[in-house]
Amino acid sequence: MNGARPFRVAGAGLLAIAVLTGCASSPPEDEAHYADLARAADERDVLPAAVETTQDGVEVDVETVRLAAENDGTLVFLARGTQAGEDSVCLVLTGPGDEDWGLTCSIVGGSFGDDRSTYFVVPDDAGPERLPQDISLTRLSENVYVSPAAAPEEVQ
Repeated sequence: MNGARPFRVAGAGLLAIAVLTGCASSPPEDEAHYADLARAADERDVLPAAVETTQDGVEVDVETVRLAAENDGTLVFLARGTQAGEDSVCLVLTGPGDEDWGLTCSIVGGSFGDDRSTYFVVPDDAGPERLPQDISLTRLSENVYVSPAAAPEEVQ
C-alpha cells in the first residue's frame, strides 16, 4: 500500500472473515461489542497524518480510533467506520515511518497483515474457538490477535 514496508491483505483474509464472523449478518449495535473501542480516547489514539481515512468505499470515523496494541514496531488501531455504506469495524496498521500504513474494514471482525504478521480482529463475544486453530496466535488486546505472517508461497 504505502511506504517502505508494505502492508497487504492477508492471503487467508476471506476465510478468516468467514471463520471470525460465524453466522453474524449485522454489525455490532454499540461499542461494547469491541472492548478496545469502549474506553475513553486519550493522546495515543491519533492516526499518523499520512493515513487516508477515506478510500475505495471505506471511511474511518477518526473520533472512534483507539490504539489497541503495538507489535514489533507496528501500531495496531481499531475504529468504527463504513465500508460500501455498511457500518463496520476497521483495523489500521501503521509502521515505524509515517508513510507506512494500511487499513481494512469489515462488518464484524476479519484479518489483515503486513510483511511480518497477520492480525485478527474479533468481537467481544467471539471466543478463541472462533479463531483459526491451525496457526500460532498471540492475544495483543481484548479484540486483536496476531500470528507470524505466512511465507510468500503460502499466501494465496
